[in-house]
This record gives sequence, structure tokens and C-alpha cells, in this order.
Amino acid sequence: MADQTTALQLFEANKVSFEKVLPNHMTPDRMTRLALGCIKRNPKLAQSDPMAFLGAIMQACSVGLEIDTPLGHCYMVPHKGKASLIIGYKGMIELAYRSQSVAQVTSHVVFENDVFAIEYGTEEKIKHVPCIDGDERGKAIGAYAVVSLKSGGKIQRFLPIKEILSARPSHWQKTPWGDKNEHVVHEMYMKTALRRTLKTSPQSTELAKAVHHDEMQASGHIAKFNRELGEAAMVAEATVVEQGESLADMINDKPTEPSELPNDPEIKRLVESLNMPDKDLEALIGAYEGDKSGIIDDLNDQLAKASSPN
Repeated sequence: MADQTTALQLFEANKVSFEKVLPNHMTPDRMTRLALGCIKRNPKLAQSDPMAFLGAIMQACSVGLEIDTPLGHCYMVPHKGKASLIIGYKGMIELAYRSQSVAQVTSHVVFENDVFAIEYGTEEKIKHVPCIDGDERGKAIGAYAVVSLKSGGKIQRFLPIKEILSARPSHWQKTPWGDKNEHVVHEMYMKTALRRTLKTSPQSTELAKAVHHDEMQASGHIAKFNRELGEAAMVAEATVVEQGESLADMINDKPTEPSELPNDPEIKRLVESLNMPDKDLEALIGAYEGDKSGIIDDLNDQLAKASSPN
């Protein structure tokens, strides 16, 4: 097992590989911060197979989703000494909308006391009338998804609950599938139905990768796949960090001089996106006592809330 420093240095040393697969809206430094945040929130990730950890990060980079943020796009979880990337329901929807072919995506869980009917044939139809009393809807019996295309067509798929549960990874208890919040679990039901629907729809490269990744996750082959991906991403001549600030240094939470923080590129970008007044930034810097990582995480949380439709 690699220690925390080894895993972090490995990630730092292979930034070049990440930069090659990242979409334009993301930067290696941003992914570095997110990877660091994952390890801070779950130290077991630092003790996992470094190649599998690297591969899981590479997977997130290749589909352009941010890990463990309030956006809920994807999550990193440890299992039997390996790091696994779990793509969330919102992440799958985000990738679907990025596709040039998809106009609208809807997905719902069906409960036993809902009115539900589905017809296949030349004119496929789904009729779903939820039971108005949420407490009386009964048990979940399945989920469905409908993908409307810009061309005018629709693709839909219903999955019974037995088929949905069979798609859970072997370590589902440690993933969003095992969350105590029923709403989170239901999102995984909807994501499974959506994934099956998207398999037969026009796909962008990123969406195709995400669907394939999720299929590998369900089949139990993702850990081996991640490790192989991490090995392939290795930059031969860069196995240790020789210059600049390493992630191992960053994790020590060494305070930065408060006067320097407003000019930090990442903080500056987030502050501009939020239109945050100088006095509010000063207050935030004081609250975190110069902890740049904490300030950036807080600003990202604020930006996510500001961008939320609710």
C-alpha cells in the first residue's frame, strides 16, 4: 500500500497526462484541488492502490466531471484497497445535455401505489401518475427514463426494481447506493434507468465513456480497469515531484499569507464568478485563517449553490 504522500506525488507527477484529456472548462489545478479534497474527506483513499487512484481521477478527467462537489456529478470511494469512481445521476444528466443530440432528459422512480402503464410497439408510451400522498406511495417497483432528441424522436426505457438492484456494484453499501438518505438511493435507481436508455441514444465521446464506465462498475471490473488506466497514464520520466508545491505539502494545510490570497488565480476566478465584494472576501480569509484550500472549497460551495435552480 502506498502512503498518502506517494499517492499524492503520483498524481502531481502525472498532471501532463490529465491535461491531455481534460475538457476546456477544467484545469489540472482544479482537478488537483478536488483530488486533495477527496483524500481529506476520506483518508482511506490515500492508502489505496495509487495506480487505481490515478485511474479513477483520469476517468473523471476524461468525461469532464468534478469529483465530490456539491454538484453531485461523481464521487470517489475506497473498496478493498482500491479507489473507485461512482458517476452520479446528476453527472449522467449533465453529460447527456452536453451532447449535441439530446434536447431533454427525464427520469422517475415508480412506486407500487402510482398509476403506471407502459406500451411497446410502433408507438411506445409511458403513463405515470404519481400517488399524491407521498407517504402512501408504497415501495419502489422500478424506474424509467425518457430521452428526447433534438431531431424530434424519443427513446425510453423502464427497468423493474429487481433489474435495477442487480446493477449495483459489489461494494454498493459504501457507495451512494447504500446512503441512508432514501432520495440519494432513488437517484441511483433513476441513473441506472437513464444509463440503459442512453446506451441506445446518440452519444458524445464523454457520454459514451461515462456509460461504459458505469457498466464496468456494475459488472465488478472497474477496479482492474482503473488500475490499468492509471498505469497507462504514467509519465515515464516523472515518478516524483522535484519542484514546485506538491500535494503532500498542500495537505499539511500550511497557511498562506492573507495578503497574497486575493491575487491567487483560482480564488480570483471564483470571486469574480460570485461578484463577491472585497469586504466579504476579507471576512472569508479571516475565518479560514489563511487556509487557501478551505477558502477555495467554501467559494466552490457558494458558486454551486448560486448556480442551483433552487
